[in-house]
Amino acid sequence: MHQLPVQPANQWKNSNYGFVNKDPIEYVPHRMGYRWIDSREALSDELLSEVFPLLASQLATLSLLLNQESIRQHPGSNLMRLSELQPALDYSMTRVGDSMAHISPLPLNTSERVDDQQLKQFKSYRLNKLASKSTDLQYHIYIAFASASAHLAALNLCRGSRTRDRRFLDVYMSLIRGASVDIDSMIQLLSGSELVAAKGYWERGMRGMTEQFSKAVVSLGSSADHLELQQEFQGRQFVRQPVIHLTQSFIPVIKLSRLFFNKLTGPGLNTRRLPAYTEMNSKQLKRWFESAQKSNGYLFEIWSLLLAAAGAPEGNPVNTQEILETAESLISHFEAQMLLVLLYIVPLIPETDPDHNYYKNWFATWNIQFILAINHFQHLARSLGRIP
Repeated sequence: MHQLPVQPANQWKNSNYGFVNKDPIEYVPHRMGYRWIDSREALSDELLSEVFPLLASQLATLSLLLNQESIRQHPGSNLMRLSELQPALDYSMTRVGDSMAHISPLPLNTSERVDDQQLKQFKSYRLNKLASKSTDLQYHIYIAFASASAHLAALNLCRGSRTRDRRFLDVYMSLIRGASVDIDSMIQLLSGSELVAAKGYWERGMRGMTEQFSKAVVSLGSSADHLELQQEFQGRQFVRQPVIHLTQSFIPVIKLSRLFFNKLTGPGLNTRRLPAYTEMNSKQLKRWFESAQKSNGYLFEIWSLLLAAAGAPEGNPVNTQEILETAESLISHFEAQMLLVLLYIVPLIPETDPDHNYYKNWFATWNIQFILAINHFQHLARSLGRIP
């Protein structure tokens, strides 16, 4: 029975990047040197220029070597290459672990420091995110090797078994893809601008806003657009007039919320050569990175309350007070985000650049439109008091 040349569940358990310290030179070919670097900047540069590209290449090779058809056709050569790859991959992960121990040493600082605005990529919020991604990377690779070992055993290559059991294959291929995503995230945290890095954290919240907008549109009627969306989202169509009116006034709030983040992630700002780091401290940066998801959370809460009102039993009126309170929270949230934009994002563009005033005026106009939209929604909810 062929197995991975070194049992990963045992060998990797002792590796430096997850559990017990071990001399990394044991697992590295002699041609690979090991050197000490005592500088966060130098360690960061080495991770970006050498370690992460090498590790990404090793993971891509690992995926190819573990391809089920390839390993059946060339079991000997594939297993030999795996035996060479595993110590090299272990060494790469040791380098990541050692670098992280100096870049973001334990115990971690609070993610809400207010005195680190000058630390660029080494602000505590980014370092804590980096440490979290490093842990994810270790886990993904360790479990991937354990699953790959189990899969190779299940293939039973010596006996010529033709099993097509994909359980282990799907698991470790997914884990290897996850490890590649972790590497991309760590690269972004170490080198990406705060505006670009935030974009990655906003994607989920922005998708949620788009989905809520579609569901709200579906709930209102049966135009051609509504029917197309209804097929995709299988949404409920409202029949109670107060809920319909509230939803109609809620849709502009969703659209403007989404537009705020679309503007910040669009090609205009992201294709400019702006400074990579703002003057935000970690506390502000944390709220900046989490802002889209939090916005979506408030919108989702309002939408859930509208759904509850639409489905409430006859004769059991729904109080709109909770809707009003959530709308107030959304207003406060965007006030804070607008302040960050005007204090830290727009000033990244030189005042002599015409785009400086363009973005300043654009967000000022957006703010007026948002206040008008949410105030109209609140006024309608307040006038209803209870939804019969």
